[in-house]
Amino acid sequence: MLSDMTGLPEAVASAYIPTDLPRLADCWVTMIHLSKLLGDVLSLSYRPLGPHPSLQQVEATETEILLFQFPDNSDADRSRLATFYMYHLQLHYQALLITFYRPYITKVPEGLPVAQQQAWRSQIRNKMDAAALQTNSIVDNLAREKLLEFGGPMTPPLLVPAMQVHLLNCKSSDGFIRRLGLNKLELCMMILEQMQHTYPSASIFRGIFLGAIRQVFPDYMVQPSKPGTAAPEYPILQDAPLDDPAASMVISDDVIGALMDEASTYNFWETFSWM
Repeated sequence: MLSDMTGLPEAVASAYIPTDLPRLADCWVTMIHLSKLLGDVLSLSYRPLGPHPSLQQVEATETEILLFQFPDNSDADRSRLATFYMYHLQLHYQALLITFYRPYITKVPEGLPVAQQQAWRSQIRNKMDAAALQTNSIVDNLAREKLLEFGGPMTPPLLVPAMQVHLLNCKSSDGFIRRLGLNKLELCMMILEQMQHTYPSASIFRGIFLGAIRQVFPDYMVQPSKPGTAAPEYPILQDAPLDDPAASMVISDDVIGALMDEASTYNFWETFSWM
């Protein structure tokens, strides 16, 4: 990639080529490696037929993911665009982790002793929750550093794995965990709201999760914040803005049901492959 830029006139390079192209090229190569890992995860854990993967296979794949190396992020002089893409790589990575852990909250690999299965699934759930929480931290940084303007078509889908984790926590029998899950989910919904007028996928994903939230909290409606007032303990009924495309969206019960089913491995993104 960098060799293709050799020989460009200086005027052309300065006008059209980012000054930190080598860093951006590193991000692109890292993205290719992450895509390869995602393919390995899907081949291992999302097979519709055949036996479950072995414990050794699952542990080996997890080790490979956890040892994944990112480009050096210590340069304080990098551009805002390069900073965004470093965050974006982290979003890809957290989505990969959640995708890897997701099937094992309800099933176990071959070779895991029965006496250890409950504790193993609990550990997997905790790791998945941690990846979802880290996703929230990343999008919070993107918002605070005003980097959302660099978001692209892939940004909204990268929030979906974490949002599903938060949604599943909204179904907890513990009221405090339900409120925490909703709070985390609402942050992602706010990010999608900021992007939905540019990327239709953001509006669609937001509409899907809005429908799912209302399955758990029937009186839930979008609530704008009001300066100087404390946040209520539970969501307050309020009409959504008339120009909110997500509020009037009709979502199939099958899609919402699959989204809220812990045992489901249905990939509802494929429903919107036209986006």
